[in-house]
Amino acid sequence: MTLQEFLCRKSDETGDPEGIETAPFAHIRIAHAYEDGVMVSGIAAEALPKGLRRRCMEALTRFRAATDQEPSWLFIDSTEEKISVR
Repeated sequence: MTLQEFLCRKSDETGDPEGIETAPFAHIRIAHAYEDGVMVSGIAAEALPKGLRRRCMEALTRFRAATDQEPSWLFIDSTEEKISVR
């Protein structure tokens, strides 16, 4: 099962009690750079803390509105202050 299949099915099966859908992340690879220099990719959206997940969703929404395209990657820097969408 691929990551996007898991995210879509997980969202459908469990509902979204906190109002944070994982479906907007369905086709996007998430990478997170940590302070120790380690870059981790393949992170599941539901593994992100709620506040960070919201900021990521906002970044994705802005990217889609500005480019009218679907992004492939979402990069979170080590401080979690900067979110890059590509």
